[in-house]
Amino acid sequence: MTDESRGAEHAADARAPAGGPAGDGGGEASTLANVHAGDDARITRILFGALRSLCDDLGLRENQRFHCRAATPTMLVLEAEDGNIVSLARDWARFIRVEPAPTGSSRS
Repeated sequence: MTDESRGAEHAADARAPAGGPAGDGGGEASTLANVHAGDDARITRILFGALRSLCDDLGLRENQRFHCRAATPTMLVLEAEDGNIVSLARDWARFIRVEPAPTGSSRS
């Protein structure tokens, strides 16, 4: 595999939807960095202690559901269940595992 094709493969992975292909039966864990505007998801694991502390300060916790209000190539804007709005860099989001949440489950 060439460096160019390897880069294209990684770029495609980064654009994968939060839940992966429908009916894929699980597979690789998805990260918050893969979430798109309009997605609802639940944080399943924050991988590092320092990031866990940052997320705690921001109001993001494991098992929390959220709605992605906006997404850019570098930032995410998330709305937590309690209505708290959080901006998080995608660089940090790569280390937060998520799973899809039923649509509309994060907001009242």
